[in-house]
Amino acid sequence: MYKYKAFLFFFFIFQIVSPAHSFMAELSLSYNYLKRSFDELNWFANQASTAGISFYLGEKVALEFSYTNGLYVKKERESSLSLTAQRTTTQYTNSYDTSLIFLFATRKDIVQPYVKLGGAYISRRQEIQSDGDIPYSIAPQDSVAPSFGGGIRVMIGEKFAIRFAVDGVETPIDASNRVYDINGRVGLTWVL
Repeated sequence: MYKYKAFLFFFFIFQIVSPAHSFMAELSLSYNYLKRSFDELNWFANQASTAGISFYLGEKVALEFSYTNGLYVKKERESSLSLTAQRTTTQYTNSYDTSLIFLFATRKDIVQPYVKLGGAYISRRQEIQSDGDIPYSIAPQDSVAPSFGGGIRVMIGEKFAIRFAVDGVETPIDASNRVYDINGRVGLTWVL
């Protein structure tokens, strides 16, 4: 319910701040995948899908709402003096991001570099299993964190663009420790 109220709040702010501008929005979809193998028994894979909608507040500023669903799987062989075990770690991540995008070009230019700043609500869960043992879960507390990024949109006609982006989130691990999660993505954008 909170997500819908936040969406309506920002939509009404958009209507108040920009009544003289015609309504301009865009939808974007992106995906990233990485797999790195050390050998047959030791590898990790990471994939994430992102969907977003941006509302323009002027010629060079937009408010973007996005949702990212991520999956990380790591398999590693653990060896001790008398025993060898296969350990699998699977992490599920859901992130809801709200950001302001600042364009360094007009929306009519073919190449449109931008930066973005905002915040994200992050929910994570990990499952760990060794050989045939019963898996156990670790679920850190959901958190709100600052987000940042930048990229370039390359227009293909008037309505479509290819978007190259690097996004980051300062993710809290616990009360005193934080890590930076950084993603590179390629996606498509459709101007409504």
